Amino acid sequence: MHPFHTCSSVSMCLSFIFLALILLSPSTSSATDDLSKNIIEALQKVIFFMESEYKNINLDGAFGFRILQVQMEDIVKKWGPVLGCRPQHLLIECLLKQLKLLLEKTESALRRNDPQYYQEFEPILRSNFWILPHMWNQTEPTLVYHVLKDQECFHEETSDKCIGLLLGTWRNGGVPCMVTDTCKNIMTQPGCPDYSLSHQLLYIRIWKLKGCHHILEDGWSEAAASLAAQDFESVFCSNMMQGNLKIEVNGFPPHLRDLFMENILLCGLAGFSDFYKSHWLKLILSWQDPDTGCFRMPETTKSVNGKNPFEDLTQMLRRVKRRDKKLKDGCSSHTTAMAVGTLGGFLHYYQTSQWKRDRHRRFQ
Repeated sequence: MHPFHTCSSVSMCLSFIFLALILLSPSTSSATDDLSKNIIEALQKVIFFMESEYKNINLDGAFGFRILQVQMEDIVKKWGPVLGCRPQHLLIECLLKQLKLLLEKTESALRRNDPQYYQEFEPILRSNFWILPHMWNQTEPTLVYHVLKDQECFHEETSDKCIGLLLGTWRNGGVPCMVTDTCKNIMTQPGCPDYSLSHQLLYIRIWKLKGCHHILEDGWSEAAASLAAQDFESVFCSNMMQGNLKIEVNGFPPHLRDLFMENILLCGLAGFSDFYKSHWLKLILSWQDPDTGCFRMPETTKSVNGKNPFEDLTQMLRRVKRRDKKLKDGCSSHTTAMAVGTLGGFLHYYQTSQWKRDRHRRFQ
């Protein structure tokens, strides 16, 4: 029997988790092992939170957990054939089993609770939609925009429509890889800030994964052609790195932490390893609520006009962040999803880098 197949149930998985955490003592582990251990502990807590909230997690929340599944599956695929019962990988295998069961229940709830929105974005919830990077790049400061627009370039509804046209979910039986002039212009427009910028990257990621290259390249504007020559993903992620560095300089304001993690998640998926800074990881781990395991919405003071504080915050930020949903204890579905996908990205980067080093040593 393959050693990873010993985790046959969720309860057995939890036993392995506690045992392995004991075995992974600081005295016998490397710095990378310690960071991976901390990530796994955080993921255990947030998956436990998901068990109690899976009926209430929205599609954007499910997206983050699905990305985590893809990341963990790739770790298991790489390490499984060459290692026995290494504690960290038993842990990852066991958490993966637990996560897949929860995602099945989450998707069933989404189909019932929000069928239209689910149908529009169901393709990106498939684990086989996403391809993780196998080679890593670095962002380039020379690609940072000299001037940023002072507000978002488009609204969430526009972003949803453009992504739906790419996915082919804009109507029943819709053809994928449809790109209107409006979508082409706004999704390749230079100088967009914040969530507009991260959604431009998401759009280009989906464009690449769907194989829509020939569609978008026709009829580019001069500005878009200039960006394309330097590669959209490099330009967008270089500017997202600049955005994250500004957030760091400003002391990581709570209302910008969601955007900060979204940038790491998406640029990590695009293959930019310089987003995986260990001091950023430690900060993100510190943002997790120690009691619930989730990641909370920013705290706001009560509005003088009696409006919900979260609604005031959403209006104040004027973001195109995808739909959020307030969960129990002030937890945020979107922020928790971004944290989960980001932590999974760090774990995948550390584990696959270690796998490459070990593989190189074995074949020397």
